[in-house]
Amino acid sequence: MKIRQLRSAGISAAVIAGLLLAGCVASDAQDGSGPAIGLTTAPGPIQVADVGSSHVRINDPSQLETPYGRYLAGRHAERVHDYRHAAEMFAAALADAPDNEGLRLRTFSVMLRAGMIDQALPVAQSLYAANPDQSSMVALVLAAKALKDQDYPAALSYLQTPARQGEQFSFPVLKAWAHLGAGDSEAALAALVQLREGDAFPDLAQGHSGLILKNSGDLQGAEAAIPIASKDLESVPAWLVRTLARVKLDAGDAAGATDLLDRYATGNRYSLEHVEADRANLAENGTLAPLMTLPNTGVADGLLRIASGVRPRTVDPSVRQPAHDIALSYAWLAVYLDDNHDEARLLIAGMLRDLERYQDSSLVLDEIEAGAPFSWRARIAIADNFIDAQNDEAAIALLETMSAERPDDIDALLKIGDILRSRSRFEEGTQVYNRVFERVKPEDPGRWRLHYFRGITYERSKHWPEAEADFLAALEVNPDNPYVLNYLGYSWIDQGINVERATEMVRQAVDQRQNDGYIVDSLGWAYYRVGKFSDAVVHLERAVQLRPSDPVINDHLGDAYWRVGRQREARFQWTRALSLDIDEDLIAPIEEKMRDGMGPPEVVGAAKEEG
Repeated sequence: MKIRQLRSAGISAAVIAGLLLAGCVASDAQDGSGPAIGLTTAPGPIQVADVGSSHVRINDPSQLETPYGRYLAGRHAERVHDYRHAAEMFAAALADAPDNEGLRLRTFSVMLRAGMIDQALPVAQSLYAANPDQSSMVALVLAAKALKDQDYPAALSYLQTPARQGEQFSFPVLKAWAHLGAGDSEAALAALVQLREGDAFPDLAQGHSGLILKNSGDLQGAEAAIPIASKDLESVPAWLVRTLARVKLDAGDAAGATDLLDRYATGNRYSLEHVEADRANLAENGTLAPLMTLPNTGVADGLLRIASGVRPRTVDPSVRQPAHDIALSYAWLAVYLDDNHDEARLLIAGMLRDLERYQDSSLVLDEIEAGAPFSWRARIAIADNFIDAQNDEAAIALLETMSAERPDDIDALLKIGDILRSRSRFEEGTQVYNRVFERVKPEDPGRWRLHYFRGITYERSKHWPEAEADFLAALEVNPDNPYVLNYLGYSWIDQGINVERATEMVRQAVDQRQNDGYIVDSLGWAYYRVGKFSDAVVHLERAVQLRPSDPVINDHLGDAYWRVGRQREARFQWTRALSLDIDEDLIAPIEEKMRDGMGPPEVVGAAKEEG
């Protein structure tokens, strides 16, 4: 099962470890360990079909007439992350065993991950009535409901539940906004002190302190609470910049608000949807839409920030990750509290995509209305779901429609080119990249990336002069980029031209990416091509360690082994290469080497240098 790489959220391992000890219930392991359910109905022979990204089917529906059958169906649905069907099965089983504490906990937990907050509330109430202190997640959900109903004393009462380590971050946010709703801004600020003292969520503590002071009328204190105006805004979250802009505008500093938003937009290409809307509103009518003026919207934002922070960096859908469960539950609670929180929907959709629930992800994205600030990004994400589900033509059709809607925008068109390039449709990819070039300004600093991508499609479709020109053009703009250095250097080495310069380029790339197997392979191959076979072995062995499943790297190591007299190991590497996902045009040459061995080496060097 593949592991999807995620962006680092910058949250410490200690924080995530704390969240794993939170009140997120029923967090048993995939091997079936966990709270005993204890259903007494004898299990019959039940079969549950694994249907991946769709839903659970039961081969014998009559088995669902027993509590145990429904429970087993729910367990299977939970394992394949079909949380809605899992919740329905567990709820049906719970109806037959209403006093089963373990089943109630599991039903509640899965309902949260399914976004079924309204259905989870009665279960949470029964759990809380039985034992108010057993789960801080239960108390969190009930407090969120009270906040939504503007029953702030009830919310604060639920939040008296001892916070397990996970809720040590969410409880202060809920307490702060509940105190503000009750009219006690001093207690609200005091509740956020715990977040300010730690280093887990400093932006959250600053931003929400500023909002609470702003909503209390202390604009000077609000601006002081968000000390970002003089910072390099490239690393500052957009929501924090938007919060400070509103503080400045309310204080009569419209120029300062405009300058802040303009500087952020200049230094950032992404996460600009709401920022651009703010800039347009300021320019047109000198106003900004209110931001988090009610406690429920403030809590929704806080839960979203925590969810984003604890979302795991890597996700293996075959292994349950409690931190992912918590992040997904918090994000759904954010939508429950603020139905307009499309940023939370984007996060939910991304986490469902991590779990390879592409259809479920797209259904969440469909809830973002056309024309909303995040609607464009949502449609791009739907295209990504099509791509991951191997439905390239649907993705391309959607992206072509989007490209036509914004004739000056390159994102949709560039993604089409990337699809074609990744699927080895290189000639088509070149044509799409040519269309992208028509939209890119010559001074665009990101133009090098387009030269690089088109260079790859040219090279792979046997148009080397055009490819070389693109790689060189990319290096003119970004001379130290390790990937361009590696691709061009490797290509020159493989052709036996510009070997000395190419080898130096690859060395520069390795210096920057010492754990990139492809780049290390290039350096090893450079030594091989110039006849330094012992040096080649050293680097190619390292490359195989880094990329053990790459057939080309294994083939290269086999060649190097042969040249240093290690024929048995050479044949092992070639055999290994043939067992991997190898291009058909490489099979015959490797089989020939295994059968006949290798002839004299074709060493290249300074004599073949060009230019």
